[in-house]
Amino acid sequence: GSLVFVPTHSSNLDSIVLSQALEISGLPPTIYGAGKNLFTNPIISFFMHNLGAYRVDRRIRVSLYKDILKLYSQVMIERGYHSLFFPAGTRSRSGMIERRLKLGLLGSAVEAFTTNQVRRVDRPVWFVPTTINYALVLEAETLIKDWLMEEGQARYIIEDDEFSQIDRWVAFFRKMVGTRGACIIRFGDPIDAFGNRVDGRGQSLTPTGRAIDPGGYVEQRGKPVVDAVRDAAYTRELGEVLAQRYEEDTVLMSTQVVAHVLFRDLVQSTPGMDLFARLRLRGEIGLDREALCQELGEARDRLIALEAKGRVRTSDVVKEDAPAELLERALSFWNGYHDSTAATLEGNRVVLGDPALLLYLSLIH
Repeated sequence: GSLVFVPTHSSNLDSIVLSQALEISGLPPTIYGAGKNLFTNPIISFFMHNLGAYRVDRRIRVSLYKDILKLYSQVMIERGYHSLFFPAGTRSRSGMIERRLKLGLLGSAVEAFTTNQVRRVDRPVWFVPTTINYALVLEAETLIKDWLMEEGQARYIIEDDEFSQIDRWVAFFRKMVGTRGACIIRFGDPIDAFGNRVDGRGQSLTPTGRAIDPGGYVEQRGKPVVDAVRDAAYTRELGEVLAQRYEEDTVLMSTQVVAHVLFRDLVQSTPGMDLFARLRLRGEIGLDREALCQELGEARDRLIALEAKGRVRTSDVVKEDAPAELLERALSFWNGYHDSTAATLEGNRVVLGDPALLLYLSLIH
């Protein structure tokens, strides 16, 4: 069958990191569309040219261009090429898990399955929900500012963020390399084009575990037929399933748990203030380190209890490290990378330096 990896999207590094994860995991390489701007940087373009990427100019609004891109994706999947695309379309500006997905390329995969069924080509299409989870996001500072300024939709493509600055790459990888739990990629259980779970033998299963033929979804009077309206409805349902899977499979990282507790304390310390007033409080709020560690321990215990019920997923670092270690790890990650620092330790107090960065990390759920 044809595998279609559909990951969450928070950084322009995602496709590079995911390609490495595919190789390490023994999974096949993929083709995917990447923004034209990623081919202009001499270092980044090397990866783009060698990781199966093809250029996509998202500034072109002509419908013919979009139709050709969609058809190209469809034909590649029809022919058995494994593919990758980000259903969110662009990086999450806020840090939140994507819930509103762009369905165009998802639809091309559904149509590829339908077309092969009509042609009597027995080649299933399997979607692999994938979550990419970072303890530190390369472009976090620019992305959250863009979201807060409500320019995310208008600008759509940011060309002047940390991703285009080589010195930021160096600083980023110095923070990430050799650090336990710095990045976790989770390949979720595969599903077919209609949202059904797929077992290890490639069989589509009903919620009760009964094997079914997915080809039956595209049949009319016993014969497979192309029906654009029907397939569009299936694509919408598939998008809803993927959004739910992102919620279930996203891994809460240590820095996110710490940021959540810090931002919650900021809110509790500033009753009556709105969000933007709080974001201006740079370096003005200090929290007792010992009390903060106790809060972190309580929050971590609640998360572990929720994980036991299948409600969330946490990294091994969150589960295994002591609260003081979680705090120290987060402060170490934040210190010296961004232009501003999310929080710093001053004596026995943790001072909130940049509430916007804390907000970015704490908005994941």
